[in-house]
Order: sequence, then structure tokens, then C-alpha cells
Amino acid sequence: MPTLEEMRAEINRLLPDVQTPQFVKNIQTAYQNMPGAAIPQAALSLGSNIIGAPLGAAYGVARNLLSDKFGTQEGIQYGQQEAKKVMDAMRYTPPTKAGREIVEGIETLPQKITGSHMGFGMLPEIWGMPPRISPSDVQVMGARGINAAREIGNIPRDFSAAQSGLTRLNAYNEPTYGARMQNVAQDIGDVMARRQAMRSEEGSPTLSGLGTISDLVPDPRMYAVKPKGGNWPTNLGSTLPLKEQGKLGEYLSTVQYDDPVAVFENQLNKHFPRGIDNRQLLHDWEDYLKNYYLNNANGIKYSDLNGPAMQQLKKEAADKFAKEYNAGTIGSENLPEMDKKLYGASQIEQTLPAYNAWVMGPFQKYITNQMGTGLATDPLLQVVNEGAMPLQEIFGVSPVDEFTERQAQRRREDFQDKLFGWSSSPEKRAAIENSIIGKQTATTPEGIDYEKALDAALYAKGPFAFRDQFPAVSKLNENALITDFLTENPSEQTGFKKIRSKVFTDLLSGKLDPNKLSNVTPATITQQIIKDKMAEFKEQQLSKKAAADWIPKRAAAMPTDMAFPDGSKMTIITPEMANADEAMTARDLGQITIDLNQCTGAGCHATQDYPGHGPFLVPHTGKPPRGKVQYDKYGYLRRLKEGSLEIASLKDPNGLSQATIELRLEKPQPIKSSQKEFAVGVWLEDNKTPEDVREFYNNKVEHGIDMATVMAVKKFPELQTRLDNYNGGIKKSVLQMKGKDNGDIEKTYVPHVVQWLNQNADKLTDVRDLQNLPSVQDLNSSYDSIGKMMDKNQHWYSPTVEQFFQTMENEKGLPRFFTNEEFALKATERGVDLSAEPKRAEGEDALVPQQFQSERLTDLQRDVLLAHADDIAADNLNIDQMIEPYATDMRILRGNQRPEARLPRYIHDDLIGTLINQDRDNHTANIRYMLDTLQGPGYFVSMPELNTSQLENMLEMLISWTERYPLNE
Repeated sequence: MPTLEEMRAEINRLLPDVQTPQFVKNIQTAYQNMPGAAIPQAALSLGSNIIGAPLGAAYGVARNLLSDKFGTQEGIQYGQQEAKKVMDAMRYTPPTKAGREIVEGIETLPQKITGSHMGFGMLPEIWGMPPRISPSDVQVMGARGINAAREIGNIPRDFSAAQSGLTRLNAYNEPTYGARMQNVAQDIGDVMARRQAMRSEEGSPTLSGLGTISDLVPDPRMYAVKPKGGNWPTNLGSTLPLKEQGKLGEYLSTVQYDDPVAVFENQLNKHFPRGIDNRQLLHDWEDYLKNYYLNNANGIKYSDLNGPAMQQLKKEAADKFAKEYNAGTIGSENLPEMDKKLYGASQIEQTLPAYNAWVMGPFQKYITNQMGTGLATDPLLQVVNEGAMPLQEIFGVSPVDEFTERQAQRRREDFQDKLFGWSSSPEKRAAIENSIIGKQTATTPEGIDYEKALDAALYAKGPFAFRDQFPAVSKLNENALITDFLTENPSEQTGFKKIRSKVFTDLLSGKLDPNKLSNVTPATITQQIIKDKMAEFKEQQLSKKAAADWIPKRAAAMPTDMAFPDGSKMTIITPEMANADEAMTARDLGQITIDLNQCTGAGCHATQDYPGHGPFLVPHTGKPPRGKVQYDKYGYLRRLKEGSLEIASLKDPNGLSQATIELRLEKPQPIKSSQKEFAVGVWLEDNKTPEDVREFYNNKVEHGIDMATVMAVKKFPELQTRLDNYNGGIKKSVLQMKGKDNGDIEKTYVPHVVQWLNQNADKLTDVRDLQNLPSVQDLNSSYDSIGKMMDKNQHWYSPTVEQFFQTMENEKGLPRFFTNEEFALKATERGVDLSAEPKRAEGEDALVPQQFQSERLTDLQRDVLLAHADDIAADNLNIDQMIEPYATDMRILRGNQRPEARLPRYIHDDLIGTLINQDRDNHTANIRYMLDTLQGPGYFVSMPELNTSQLENMLEMLISWTERYPLNE
């Protein structure tokens, strides 16, 4: 740090004219020598205020340092006086009355134009601070003042950028002072004032004693890799095809389009986020084109793919395909529901000339004149540098990696070698040290990454690489620099692909006017991309906040079936809720879909907002999401309203879904005539007199059992309850039990689900998907439970485990749903070593250990089930009174007996026979085929005689049976 005396000596050298600064006199002279009409005078006056303010402030600081009052309040006041003298002296006053009136009018404009409450004139809120700025002054100045001060140094650059259509914004999302100055100057039509503010190497006016305006700020030629402009393969006068004019020519040739059908097909290949969906769309197009050809060929040979007639036919087909796809009349049912339209080949063809002209115009001009020249002269780098947005968000690319960093450094060194020589001499090192060629100029992490990507794409060459058929090379020095791309396809991190794509799609959609493309630069396009992204992010943030507020509020309002100590709760979505408020129930189902990516409340898939399953009603808005949406796509809401299911949802303390349990509700079958005599007779014997019993049987003989029952109920109304419940109440079974992505339930919440299952154990018949509750077993399912425990604990001895499991089953020593750890702990409490042979009575033979096998039907089971197959299909059996394993077998084979879901008898009989005999003949293959068909696309076509409920019933029977008795491999 220099001492105060050293600083004073330097200031004295720079400012010898202590009383009247000579540089102010020079500027005054320059102003006065520029007379003109009222408008130019006014603009010049406004421009002089902005220029004079920073110079005056700097001069005031210098004068304060030279005085003997430095460091005192009196010294500060003295510096302010000196600064004001310079600012007043530099102010140009229009000599005409009209000019003065314009200035006075503009100076009264409000803050939205000037950034100052006190008018444009002296910008007092920025410049009225003490010229000597101490740390405490900076604190007082505050964040806005600091940012405003920083803008001043960038006025020429921002002014120049605004001239090319790029309005630069400050930290408060407002136009910077340079942008405002250009707007004011442009509005009042003064060319001279605009030229004074430009940081340009061509045509900047020189002010006597001051130089150009660009001298007020650091040297703009801060080249990251190369000087501005220069020699490129495409400007060396070659008559070769463009694709043969270096790597740049090859690139420019590649990114132009001349085949509208090829562009159309390329559009199909990128239409959806997922590649698999794009391949399906292309397949649909290929089928469509073949059919269109067959119906419209008129002698055209299909093999003549590139002939004009075939190309015209393909263009017509592409137009019709796009039109029909956009109308929703074609396209595979498996494709995502997006509101993104396709453009036909004819519309694409009309757009190609304008797009290609842009590639060879503004796009090429940026590459050859500005790319790689550094922050001061590369407007695209400026946009990214100040955009505060990572490249992956702007351009949808992967982050800059170490390879790109190394490439950028090598390219920078290449340019240094080319410009300063290949030796390692002290002279070269000094030249590099004193130059900014090949050095980083970006100032933000985003800008630094982007500068690396741009620099890595450039390559320093010499005339030797372009000797033949490049006439201009002969006029160059043998050591001249010729810049080219390193490869014919710059990396995706340059963003060129995204920029070109946006220009093309905006031309197609009409957002860009083809007649105004000369003002569309890569920088303006990127600025628009960032602006759109920021708007999208803002919308997303607002939506996220609304959703975050909605989730716990709604979860708290839902009925609680079981509360847990950690604040979680199990809530049940019931048929009553669905019928009382369908829209709210749809929103509740949609929340499950969003939280867990499940199809429960899904109505869309792979849209711009939901990459997986999406709801058909957005929970926090109650409105459909963007894109094509199918209401209640998977029928859960319909089945809720029908009363055939309930949805249990586990909500964590924040209201987010952690598990979903689908419960099938099976209403009891109405009592049959064959059952009424027994039911009524027993009830009368237990509750009424012998005379009442005799009356019932007499009525049965005289009128029949049905009329006798009606007469008994009329006399004893309470009998109706007995008849209604004869076949039991509503039965519940667990069809599905899943966590996120239909997988395991989060380990933290497994105990919650187990506790709830045990609370409802007596109400539940079948319980499926226990595999999604790791290490949880069902005491009612010995085969599956023992097998899974042995898989996890292979050191256990299977006969011992089977024996102890049977003990627990008989004694109800464990709750119905338990964990492996609970089973092992109970064995320890009982003194049972699960890894040793079971204890046996004296003289009892040791059990032979054998590997546990998956459950298989025994011959006895098969014979019993086949003997009762007709009664199972006709639902003539009271299955609840059956013993196991027959009760579960018959319940599965009976299926859903609701009228809308009941299978036709011939299909039901055939299905029962196939399942019972699954290991015989070729039934395993048949079962696999049915499973694949019912779970795949297009099953309605394969079995048109069945409705949706019947198909679901059939699939449910197949899955339940094959889970209980796995198919042979």
C-alpha cells in the first residue's frame, strides 16, 4: 500500500492545475464546439451529467487527499465542493431555449426512468455521497448504492449492448444506467450523444485531452482467447462448397436444413422427453407413411425414396400426420399426454429459408466477430455471466467437466503460442504477462464455465492449413492467425444447439418475424431463454409454495383412522367421501400420485410438469394440469364411488404420503333360498315360541320358502338383520400395499403400517404385497412366511422354524403381522434355538432337514377343488366355514361376484380349471400369456367380450393364484 505522501505526489503529477482542472476545460471546449438543434443539445446535456458525475467524484477524492485537511470533516466538505465544481463545469447547457426546455422536462421524469427521486440532472442519490468513502460510509450507502455505483463503470458497455437490442438488467431486475441512457438518447433522436457513450473501436469521438469515452473504463479488448474478428476459413475467398471450408464451414453447412421431411422426422425423434416414447412416435409415423403410400402411390415406386414425386408424397403424408396427431385422432395409446404440437412438412419448408439466412447471418457473425473475445466484447458471454443461472438450466446440457476445462486451457495456450511465438523465451513470457490474450475474463461461476466451453471449441491455425483454393491466404503473413472450430460439432455446453433450436421453433410458431431476424442474435435469444426460465422458475416456486401450504392443511382435515406418536396418521378415503365430494376426493388421490409416483390418482404421464405419473386434478388448485389429461385414468375414483374399494394413506407429520394400501370391499352375498329355511328356522327356535316355528313351516309348505320368509320378517322385523348378515358383513382384503414408485415402504414407516394392519387383522382376509414391507410376515400364511424368513436367515434350521411357527399359530403367541426380529425374540423367550434341531421326546426320531419349497397344490387339494369347481364358479359354497388351505383357494377361484365384475360362466369354468391344473399339460404357458396380455397394452382388443371390471377381476384372480402357487420356470 502506498503512503499518503506517495499518493499525494502521484496526484500532483496527474493534476498539476490545482485551481482549474485542465481536463475539465478541454471537455467544456468539446461540448461548446458541438452546437445543434434542440434535440441533440438536450441529449448531449443528459449525457454530460452521467459522464461528469464519476469524474467529479474521483476529482473530489484527489483534491481531498492533496489538502492538509484530509481525514477531517472539513476535508470531506472540501472534497465535495471540488467534486461539484467539476460536475457543474462538465455540464453542457443547451444554448437554445427549446433545448433547455427539453432538458428541464426530462429532469422531472420520475424514478422509474432515471433511478433517482430528484431528477436526472445530478443523480444526487448516487453522487451526493462524500467523495472519501470509508468502511462506515460503505455500510451506510447500502446494497442498492453499491450496485448502482458498480453500474457506472459499465455504462459504455451497457449502452453498446442496448444498441444491439440487448437490454442489460441490474441486480434489481431493472435496466442499468447505460441501458437507460441509450433509451433516452434514442427517444430524443441524438446520434452524437449515443456515439459518446459507445465503447467501440470504430468511430468513437475523441474529446481533446480526454481520448475516447472508452478510456473512462478498463480496456475493452479483454480477449479470452483471440482478438475480435480476424481470419476464418469462411472469409478467405474460397469457392469450395461451404462444408469444405474448414471445421466452421462444415458446421455451418450441417446446421442448415434443405429437406423439410427430414426435419419433420427429426422433430418426431425429439418430441417427448423420453427416447422410448419418441421411438414409438416414429414407429407410428412409419406405419402411417406406408399406408398413405399404398393408398396414394399412383405409380410411384417406394424404392425411389429421394425422387421428387416420392418426396412430395412424403411431405403430404407428414402434413396429414401432424394434423391428425394434433387433433388426437392418431398415435399410440401408450404415448404421453403432452400439449406439444407437431409441425407439418409444408410449414417447415416455408420456415427453412429464413432460418438458414439467420445461420449464415447473425449466427455466423457472432462466431467470427465476438465468440471467444472476452467478457467486454462477447455479448453472449455477458448474458450468461450475468444470468446467475447454470448452463444445465439455460441450455439443458451437462455441466462443464474436467475434459472441457483442459481443452479450454490448451486452446488458450495455442493462441498465445500463435500470437507470441512458440519459444519459451523471457520475451514471450513477458509479452504473455502483459497481455490478456488467452486469459479468463468472466467474473461469475456461470460465466467462467461458459467461457471454458466457448474457448474449448476454438482452434488456432495458420495459413499452412489453407494453402490450396483459399485465395486470400496468399496475402497473409506466414505466421498469421486463422481461427477455426476444433471440430465440426462444438460441444453441447456452448448452447449453440439450444439457441438454434429456439430460433427455428420460434419461427415456426410465429414468435419471431422472419423480416426482423437481422436483430436476433445468439445473445438476445439466450437472454430470452433465461427470462423464460426465470418466469417458469418463479411460477414453479409460487406453485410449490401453494402446494407446501396445502399439503399439511389438507392432511390435517382428513379423517384419522389411526394416529401415531410421531405425528403421522393413517387416513382412509372411503366411498362415502367420494360420493359426498368427488372433486376433493380426486385431489386427495392426486396428492398420493404426486407424493409416491403411483397411478392411484393419475390422469397423465410424462408431461412437462410430471415426468412420471401426474394427477388428473392438481391437489392445491383443483384444476387439471397442463397437457392432455384423462379424468380418473385408472378408475380408482369410479370404484370408490361404486363402493368396491377404500384407499388407506399413511401421512407423515408434514402431511406427505408415505404408503398406500388399496382395500377391496366385498359385500356379502344375498341369502339364497336354500339357506333361508335353516336361517329362519334356527332363529325362530332360538328367539320365539314353538307356535311361531310351526307357523313358519306351514307357510313354507303352503306358499313356498320365499313367501314364508317374507311373512316371518313382516311379523318379526328384527329377523331381517339375521338374514342380511347370514353370509357375514363386508369383507376387506388388501389388494396393494406400496411405497414410492410402487416399491418398498420406507423403513421408518414400516412399524406404522404393521400396527395399523394388526388393528384391522380380524377384518382382513387376504393381505397381498407384504413383500413391500421388508421382513414383515403374516401368521395366517405359514408357507410364505416361513419361506421368506428362511431366505433371510439361512442359518436357521427349517424343521425348528416350522415347528415354532405352528406353535405361535396355535397359541396366537404373536400378532397376526410380525417382523422376523419379533419371531426370533419370541423364540429366545421360549428357549427355542432356531438354528438347532427342535427338542423332541425320548425315543422320537430326529427330523430330517429339508430345504423349504414354495407351496404347491397336493393331489388331494387338486381333487377337492376340481370336485367343487362348479359350486365355486356358481358361488354356492359358504367359504368362510371351510378349513384351510381350501378356504383361501376357493376364495381366490371364486373371484369378484359383483354383477358388473362376474365372469361369464364358460370363461370362469375354463379359468378355474386352468389354475387348478397349472402344472399339467401346457397350462403354465397359458397362464403366463394371460398375465402378459391383461397387463399389457390393448387387452380390450384381445378380449372384447369382457368389460373393464371383468378384465380386472380376471387379472386379480391370476395374480392372487400365482402369488400363492408360483408358476414353474
